[in-house]
Amino acid sequence: MVKSRVSPLLFILALVVICALCGAWVGAHLWPSNPAAHVQFHDELFSDLRLSEEQTDLIEAMEVLHERESDDFRAKLAEANKTLADMLEINGSYNSEVETAIENVHIATLDLQKATIRHLYDMRGALDPAQKAVFDRHVSDRLRATIQ
Repeated sequence: MVKSRVSPLLFILALVVICALCGAWVGAHLWPSNPAAHVQFHDELFSDLRLSEEQTDLIEAMEVLHERESDDFRAKLAEANKTLADMLEINGSYNSEVETAIENVHIATLDLQKATIRHLYDMRGALDPAQKAVFDRHVSDRLRATIQ
């Protein structure tokens, strides 16, 4: 009898650990763990682009808007993760509530990623053809570096 009481608890604990590991992986791969690395990337990129004063002003305005939008998406992602954690804690088995919570995490992550890519294309639109080539190389190199 003791075994039957412990089994569901062990299953829930295993699910919580798996979700925590997945959340850590997503956080490590979608957002730089070191904000200085993000700033360094921007500094190197903008230095190599040799932006005009007008381009700098335009891109800085885009950055402010994107930061606000990103904060909103990150808050939605955090809320979706919290809901998933709650569902794992209160549900003794995989069910439609857990599945919906998982889907909401994926939707929030996708929305953040789409907003980030739109922002990249917006910034790219402010560049001349030579700057676009530099920009594309920096962005592509950065994305590839996250998968190594």
